[in-house]
Amino acid sequence: MVDTGASYTWVLRTRLEHLGIRSVRRMQFRTIEGHTIERDLAPVFVATDGFTGGDNVVMAEPGDMEVMGAHTLESLGVTVDHVGKKLVPGVGLALTAIE
Repeated sequence: MVDTGASYTWVLRTRLEHLGIRSVRRMQFRTIEGHTIERDLAPVFVATDGFTGGDNVVMAEPGDMEVMGAHTLESLGVTVDHVGKKLVPGVGLALTAIE
């Protein structure tokens, strides 16, 4: 599931560890109810629908939802077509020198 309101992508820890992916640090997150929780982050390469990019994902624990967040969408260079319910190529933003 894609959640454009979520900053990070959340993938179950067991799924990531099965792939040999390990955490590199912990980070705090605020839940929708206002609670603060801590989860591990892991660097990964994400591939979906022909797009590939590198990102840090949250190692979700049992009870956490798995979602693809905004950082991953940007890493993949895609945006969401809400009507067609699919990922489509996006246009990146660039800061160029003024001549």
